[in-house]
Amino acid sequence: MARVLNNLAQLLKDTNRLAEAEPVMRRALAIDTYDPAANYHYALVSLALGRITDAKDGFDLASQSMEYRAAAWGELGKIHFREGRL
Repeated sequence: MARVLNNLAQLLKDTNRLAEAEPVMRRALAIDTYDPAANYHYALVSLALGRITDAKDGFDLASQSMEYRAAAWGELGKIHFREGRL
């Protein structure tokens, strides 16, 4: 079920329907809080919506997975660079 929600949210995100993608991601995370794909895509949606703290949390949890580690760290690096936290 969580995989289906991840795929739906990713599709919504990719078609720039961010307001619709966020509740789907929240549902996926309610099923499995530590799902790396759900956290990564939730973080991308949060970042696009300007919710930096939520994005950091999502990228942090996604970085615990080998599959999303490099991408999540890259996004976290971009956020910290924009904040001037070198």
